[in-house]
Amino acid sequence: MHPQIYVLMIDHILFMLSNLIFAYNASRDANMTTRLTILLFAALLPLTTTYATTKQDILNESIAGTHGRLNYRYVAAENVTQDEKLPLVIFLHGSGEAGTDNKKQLASYMHPLYDTIRTNSRYKAHFLAPQDPTPGYTRLHHGFIDHILNTYDNIDPNRVYITGVSAGGVGTLESLAHFHNKIAAALTLGAPMSLPAARMMAQNPTPLWMIVGSNDHIVPLNNIAKMYNQTQYHGSQPRLTLIPNQGHWDWDRMYSQAPGYTNHFIGGSPLNNNLTDIYDWMFTQKLDRQTVNTPRPLHTGESIRIDFGLEENFAQNSQSIQNPNNYWNDIVRNNDWPTYDSSNPDNNILIKNAITTTGHKTKISITLNDAFRFIQSNNIPNNTAFDDTIMNDSWVVGHNWQNRQGKLLITGLEVDQTYNIKIFAAASITDTQQSLLGTYTLGEASQTWDLQNTATPFIEFENITTNQFGQLLLTISTTPGNFAHISALEITAIPEPNTLAAIFILTALPYIRHRTH
Repeated sequence: MHPQIYVLMIDHILFMLSNLIFAYNASRDANMTTRLTILLFAALLPLTTTYATTKQDILNESIAGTHGRLNYRYVAAENVTQDEKLPLVIFLHGSGEAGTDNKKQLASYMHPLYDTIRTNSRYKAHFLAPQDPTPGYTRLHHGFIDHILNTYDNIDPNRVYITGVSAGGVGTLESLAHFHNKIAAALTLGAPMSLPAARMMAQNPTPLWMIVGSNDHIVPLNNIAKMYNQTQYHGSQPRLTLIPNQGHWDWDRMYSQAPGYTNHFIGGSPLNNNLTDIYDWMFTQKLDRQTVNTPRPLHTGESIRIDFGLEENFAQNSQSIQNPNNYWNDIVRNNDWPTYDSSNPDNNILIKNAITTTGHKTKISITLNDAFRFIQSNNIPNNTAFDDTIMNDSWVVGHNWQNRQGKLLITGLEVDQTYNIKIFAAASITDTQQSLLGTYTLGEASQTWDLQNTATPFIEFENITTNQFGQLLLTISTTPGNFAHISALEITAIPEPNTLAAIFILTALPYIRHRTH
């Protein structure tokens, strides 16, 4: 809640309590009543002086500066010792605050951000708010960050953070793409799509958190899906929060972390899964600690897990599944239909460089090879398999003559590696209990799965080897009048059978020798 609201609440409480005291003691000692009232006001007075920002506050505290085409306001942290180095938080405004007055960018929606770094010692930092002279995407230009670092004292170059809203969110993405070696972390609120920026983030280790409303008319959901997929596709590990029923506004509630706005997400580095507070997450990042998570093979004993379903559900569900050593890869489609795009193969990539349950990026990718019929939510989960949030939606084939089979191509596997693969599905895809009878084929192996007549929450293919290209094709098919579906997929690398036998022999050999002597 914004500090100004606290002030109003406390003032109102003081008014009511003072009236109660006078009413209750009307027939008693007037001096005692007065003393009680004075004590009450004295006790609560410090609360009424809670720091509450106005634009004039920032103007009074700030230094006005210019570099290139950008004016800016800079506010140094208070009570900084001579050798103390503190983070710098850069705020990029939306298009409505463009201009040359060097004031409009200090809009009220960013005040909770400013309040936090001015009043909370855990997030003590310097503050910078540039102003772009023309409407459009607010962005930094070459040399701007270096100018700030060289002009002002006590800034830690390893902890420069950038955040922006709407057009400033795009500016944040583009600044990150161009100056990622200067920025330790980036946070965007309601940022429209910038695929060029996403493509420039190839192998960029900078932590990025994107927050957007599910009903944002400026930022359509399918654009966010493309942006999220593209940043992953080009090597980044973005964190994404989708706020249910939220439009293109309420930046102040996001910066003040109102309930439901920032404490859930998908993606990002599993090393940061315990950091659900945007300021804890941001201020933990340091430029000199960033490492590129280079894709590698899935090692023996490691697993990857993939959650199929609707993009509308992932953010609400993700808090319960993003746990240490339990990382899930969420598929975010560009639209609600799992269609196959023959004209642009890149649109069929569902997951690129899937991440293991322990957070390592692999060479494994999942591609849509043939269209499913639809994506279904409102499943009846099978409580014996994972969290219900993972099992309550799925990709479906069947029922009529169209889309009786769907195909998923798994690539990036090792030719000489053996795998166990589990396919999970909910007990029912709707509350009408349609027949769920499907055939699941993986490579040369095939299994029929009757979900309505078995309590098994998954089927497993064991000791599976790939084709000569390190690929496996998963086909899910059914017959007329039936449905088949998939809710989740798990791939685990295991030792080859002959390797297991060798390990057993080597382990047992000393015991055999002992028994024979």
